[in-house]
Amino acid sequence: PEAVAGFRQFEKDFGKSEQSQAALAAMRYPLAMCLLQLQKFDDALEAINAALSTKPPPAPAQKEDLVFYKAVCQMQGEDWAEARKTLDAFVREFPRSRQTGEARLLYGTTWLLEEKYAEAAAQFGGIRPLLDPVNRGRATVLELYALMEEEKFDDALALVVEEFPRMSQMLQIATFQTLALQLGSEFLEQKQYRKAITALQRVWSRD
Repeated sequence: PEAVAGFRQFEKDFGKSEQSQAALAAMRYPLAMCLLQLQKFDDALEAINAALSTKPPPAPAQKEDLVFYKAVCQMQGEDWAEARKTLDAFVREFPRSRQTGEARLLYGTTWLLEEKYAEAAAQFGGIRPLLDPVNRGRATVLELYALMEEEKFDDALALVVEEFPRMSQMLQIATFQTLALQLGSEFLEQKQYRKAITALQRVWSRD
């Protein structure tokens, strides 16, 4: 809060001075980061857009953060379509970023939050092989959830069978197992017992 207040006061006192423009430009990035920490996402989005338009432009590492968090702010504002545009631009511009996997997951998450489960499942299924083991596990449970919401139970079962051998690398074990249990229950209700067994065999014991 003190940093934001200091910036606002500096901008008020010296914002019209030509000599202060370089300092103002340099402060746009930390201002945006402060506002993000304060969870003032509307203000942060405004600060991010201002930082991205500074001349000279922000350093590449700063731009990488700014574009990523621009999408986060757009998601907080439930502007799903714009968030997807920003995330797509981020992945294309920064394919080797440490946040690229997260950006791909967030892209799919926007579809989930819109309750567009078919689009979400397609996104997670497409990116799953591209992700590291931890993010692959996250994509798996999100795809599985989306498929079950779409009542595509056969596709969900195929996913459970495919990803079960990677359980030891998955941090979302409880979620995966719970969904597998729900899937088995669904097949039981449909009296598709062989499919139910296939799903329930992949639910581990308590130990």
